[in-house]
Amino acid sequence: MNLSWFQKSLLTPNIFEDSKNLLGVCWFKNAQVEIINKVRELVPVLETCGLEVSEMRSDSPGTVIYEDSQQVVAVPQAALESQAQKGQELEINNKKAE
Repeated sequence: MNLSWFQKSLLTPNIFEDSKNLLGVCWFKNAQVEIINKVRELVPVLETCGLEVSEMRSDSPGTVIYEDSQQVVAVPQAALESQAQKGQELEINNKKAE
């Protein structure tokens, strides 16, 4: 597995530099078939390292806080509700790649 492909081919969201966005989850867009297939090739390596990996699909991943041509980063509704139950308001900083 050549990880340099990921570094060359994937856009890197800087959204997580702001700690207010750490609840965000990255989702690849359905049209990004090559990226999704490359990630599938990487799964056995990650599992060997003890990481649990699962493929998920959603038409409503949550509140989108970042979007580019390859992916979105969204805060799941459950995370927003959990914060609200704790009496904490989650401030979200939305960004869209140019």
